[in-house]
Amino acid sequence: MRQEFTLKNLLEESRNNLVLNIHHDEATEVYINGVKAADLEGFTTDYIMIPISDVAKEAINTNGRNVIAVHCNQTEGGQYIDAGLSVMSYGKPVDLNKALLFYTPDAR
Repeated sequence: MRQEFTLKNLLEESRNNLVLNIHHDEATEVYINGVKAADLEGFTTDYIMIPISDVAKEAINTNGRNVIAVHCNQTEGGQYIDAGLSVMSYGKPVDLNKALLFYTPDAR
């Protein structure tokens, strides 16, 4: 799966602190602008944050269009994949008024 996204003036410090926030079943490869960002085996039972390769961080256009591509390979059982980029703050407080929140209400 592929998703285009646009960044506007991403600070160098923020680029250095980018991580992949991912929940996957099963083996997964993640690319950013055609450069391998992560190669994951097995599956997760929840979201995890993992480092992005340095070459993938360098491939990110900090002020323009980017593409994240994810390939998930399932060998048995159920399958799922969800991935995104996050900036680790390393203990710095986050201003929730400036954060983008995405929420899908439970359909029960």
